[in-house]
Amino acid sequence: MSDQNNINSSQYWDNRFESDWESNGGREQSRFFARVAIEALPQWLVHKVRWDNLSVCDWGCAQGDGTETLAQLLSWNVTGIDFSRSAIERAARTHRNARFSHENLLDRPDRPPFDVVFSSNTLEHFVKPWDAFEQISHYASKFIVLLLPYREFDRHIEHEVTFDAPNIPLAPNPDWALVYESVVDTRFREPTYWAGHQILLIYARTAQLGLQRLSLADARRSGVDADDTSTRTKQSLAYVQGEKSRAHQALAQAEKEKWRADEALAQLDAEKLRADHAIAHLETEGLRANRALAQLETEKVRAEQTFAQAEAEKSRADEALAQLDAEKLRADHALAQLEVERSAAKNAKFGLVSASTRMSVLTHECETLRGKLQQLTDEHARLIDATHQRDECIHFLRYRQQSLMTEVTTLLATRSWRWTAPLRVVRGMPDWMRRRLNDVNYAYAHGGVWNVAHRSLAYIPKQMKRRGEIAPAGTMPAGSVARSEPSNPPASPAGITLASKTPRALPDVFVFSIIDWHFRIQRPQHLAREFAQAGHRVYFFSNHFDDAREPGYSIERLDDLLPLYQVRLKVHRAPAIYFAAPTAEAIQQIHAGMRLLLDWSGTDRSWSIIQHGYWYPIATGLQSECLAYDCMDHHEGFGNVPQELLAIEEQMMERADLLVTTSSWLENHARKRNSHVSVIRNAGQYRHFCDAPAERFVDPQGRQIIGYYGAIAEWFDIELVAQIAQSFPDALVLLVGADSAGVGDKLARYPNVQMTGEVPYVKLPYYLYAFEVCLMPFRVIPLTLATNPVKVYEYLGAGRSVVGVDLPEMAQFGDLVRIADTHEGFVGQVRAALAALPDSQEVVARRKAFAAGQTWAHRVADFRNEIQALPRPKVSAIVLTYNNLNLTKDCLDSLERHSDGVDLEIVIVDNASSDGTPAYLSAWAGSRANVKLILNDDNRGFAGGNNQGLAAAMGDYLVILNNDTVVTRGWAMRMTRHLRHNPWLGIIGPVTNNIGNEARVDTLYTGLDAMHIEAQALTDRCLGEWFELDTVAFFCAMLPRSTYERCGPISEDYGVGFFEDDDYCRRVQAAGLRVGCAEDVFVHHHLSASFNKLGEEKKRALFETNRAIYEAKWGPWTPHKYRESRKIVSEDAYV
Repeated sequence: MSDQNNINSSQYWDNRFESDWESNGGREQSRFFARVAIEALPQWLVHKVRWDNLSVCDWGCAQGDGTETLAQLLSWNVTGIDFSRSAIERAARTHRNARFSHENLLDRPDRPPFDVVFSSNTLEHFVKPWDAFEQISHYASKFIVLLLPYREFDRHIEHEVTFDAPNIPLAPNPDWALVYESVVDTRFREPTYWAGHQILLIYARTAQLGLQRLSLADARRSGVDADDTSTRTKQSLAYVQGEKSRAHQALAQAEKEKWRADEALAQLDAEKLRADHAIAHLETEGLRANRALAQLETEKVRAEQTFAQAEAEKSRADEALAQLDAEKLRADHALAQLEVERSAAKNAKFGLVSASTRMSVLTHECETLRGKLQQLTDEHARLIDATHQRDECIHFLRYRQQSLMTEVTTLLATRSWRWTAPLRVVRGMPDWMRRRLNDVNYAYAHGGVWNVAHRSLAYIPKQMKRRGEIAPAGTMPAGSVARSEPSNPPASPAGITLASKTPRALPDVFVFSIIDWHFRIQRPQHLAREFAQAGHRVYFFSNHFDDAREPGYSIERLDDLLPLYQVRLKVHRAPAIYFAAPTAEAIQQIHAGMRLLLDWSGTDRSWSIIQHGYWYPIATGLQSECLAYDCMDHHEGFGNVPQELLAIEEQMMERADLLVTTSSWLENHARKRNSHVSVIRNAGQYRHFCDAPAERFVDPQGRQIIGYYGAIAEWFDIELVAQIAQSFPDALVLLVGADSAGVGDKLARYPNVQMTGEVPYVKLPYYLYAFEVCLMPFRVIPLTLATNPVKVYEYLGAGRSVVGVDLPEMAQFGDLVRIADTHEGFVGQVRAALAALPDSQEVVARRKAFAAGQTWAHRVADFRNEIQALPRPKVSAIVLTYNNLNLTKDCLDSLERHSDGVDLEIVIVDNASSDGTPAYLSAWAGSRANVKLILNDDNRGFAGGNNQGLAAAMGDYLVILNNDTVVTRGWAMRMTRHLRHNPWLGIIGPVTNNIGNEARVDTLYTGLDAMHIEAQALTDRCLGEWFELDTVAFFCAMLPRSTYERCGPISEDYGVGFFEDDDYCRRVQAAGLRVGCAEDVFVHHHLSASFNKLGEEKKRALFETNRAIYEAKWGPWTPHKYRESRKIVSEDAYV
């Protein structure tokens, strides 16, 4: 039994680490126990720590060897902590994959907790280990992982407790519960550093249990207690019996030694007491001496300071005396000069008076001109503002005209309109007969029967001709904006410069909007404009299409000072996005039009922001760095959204890189479907509303105005507004906005209700500044529960008093708005708001200050930060090498240069190369933190070597990559995108110049520099496209980790190589997944650079042998075949 005060002291362990730690194998033991823990850890915890980037503390890390092992093999974010300063200093110097900190958690330091606390073989040193657990549990927010000696009946001298099932609690306290245990027999390992058993315990905070959703299968993986290990238990029993007898003998000897030790300890205690008295006396004397010495030192310093100060004063006095002499000399000279100047001044005085008078006249003229210039400047600003307002009004009216035309032509094209044509004919027949009878009477009166016959014969052809001239459905009058109809190659629209394919500092932003730009100004337009203000090129896609059979687009520049454009795509029959999902033909045509647009714009990077489910199948084909769903509404709450569009939205919510919601209600709905959810609420255009306009609406009767502006639709509470009109008959209830719910008819009987219809966005302040009280009269329905109201930000930006319905999103405004949950309460709040008028300057300033901090610029800054903070896909590229060093160098160089957009890990496995490759790879890998190197002593073959790399890889996407390949720009990101957006796709490969199946394409290049240019031309024109094939060749193949976990490693039945890829693809298909080839990814391949060294005869023999193995498993082999070549039109495309 050890002395607790000694064994758990930093002095004890500092001495151990500085003396016999390494000689007793301490470092090897740390790495051994770390590997035991890693093998026993459940996969659900390994993945959760890695995918959620949880912070991990290795408590009691010693010199950090176990901590480094955890960081290397699990890619965890680990910090080693120990109370031994010498151990931590050694760990920080030696290891680079983990952080280290000198702390004692048992002293309860004031520091933030980690997500996970891991401890290996530490608690056995404490007499009360679960008290120590209680102390360290304050520094774990989610999990505590313990590795402990198990059933150690013959304890090590430094161990104070034996852990067994009866003394291991399921719940050490109400906050923690045991969720997993695993027992590991380490006696027969080579080498072994523990001749017994170790138990791994995982405790979770009880709050985590519901979130983790663990099953019974996740809770246990016992190595000695499980039923299927009874045989090993019997074998171990004999071993234990032998150890038992030896333990009794050792125990008797230990008792004798303990008696001797107790006597010696009593003697040592007496000696220690005498020594303590002597030390205390010496310390007292030493303290007195130190005080006297310190006093003498202080007096010495004071004396030296006084002497130095006196010397400095003397020096300054000498300098001052010399300076006075110089000043006197200069004064005498200046006095003589002054006498000369005084004489000259008398002569100049008369001229100065005359100049002063002239200066006064010129100053007056200058002030007059400055006033006129200010007047002209103000007038110029007013004219510019008026021009902008006029332009917006023109756009608004033109858009309204086009919308009405579209509605009319859509109505004319509907079946109901065609089916009701006979009814309209019958209904109009009496009037038509009456008019025709009047025509006949007139013709008869002015020419008799012959005149009637002549006019009748002329009437029929004329009517037929008029019918033929009716405009077909879907046509629209051309606007005045600049449009282009690109062909191939694309032409530049008038007034817009063609962009080159050069890398841009910021990605282009594609806003796939739910509305047209010139419709009511809302969130889509505001976000697009602020993205442009932040420096991005922004392409705003209208929800309206141009009816055309050929793909293409029209484009409109929306601001002369910003890179902001509206795009209208060409789609046959110009479908409305709200009423049905896009057809396969529409998707194909839109993708073709998008490629034309990308050719014209030179876009090389993009973010896609989707605001309606119709656009999701289109945006997934753009290979954007981020695909974000901007979820503005609870679309199901509209009640008229087709089920197929709701299904697309559900899919989009699950697969979007970023899911943005505008309210807490939508956030709760979204977090069930996606882990990357951010609330970015609506906002206000503060500058547009903060200053009162020169003119505002005036009621001719001079009444107080209770106002509302915005859409008047099914969520508008008509009964509430009627009650307000009744309750305040002397006030004007002014409603500004388009009425799509027939509200005007229902409120027509109230004389104090006035409705303006829809007005342009620029005219809203004209009405807003006339409102004494602003209303938010919404019904409480699922749609409004999810709504974050834009108009409240705008109301507050003008400093107005606001009364709203008690909806969840109103809570953020606090006491800046009045809210009510009943009609009577709402009327009462309006009455209170009117009584409080005029609002104090302090209240108005608070409202405006809030709105000034909630602008669309703030929201776009949040949007950009959320996108940039998204984790990049973790991709592990397994590169198998066997000689061909120059090819290996090209391959590795291309991986480093062109793997942008992903978090790349490179795992190199060398199969005993003999051309200097191992030495080169050792140096190359040693200088890179993201590289793992495995050097084999013998050739493990294609499958064996790749399986080593796959087992060591930590990525979510695994790539099998030959060393005779060169990857190209964007290869990894595009392949991960295909797999993410197509979860039924189990494995995917690229197109290439050299392979024996459908992935081969014709190429023209002769060097690698030309290859990259040609590859870009080949792949960009097929952006987002992939096709299905039977077998992906394993020169380059990417599979998600889920496929690897379902299908396992590559079959090693085929020896050195051939048929492994066919075999694996059959297993992928047998698992219900598909095999694909990415048309938009090109990888250069030398083809069989390693196999060519075998010679043709050996290659043929190997091929036939492996074919027999394959056919024994899967039946007759289907030879690979080429598809029709996909060629580039001309070499000019590469220039």
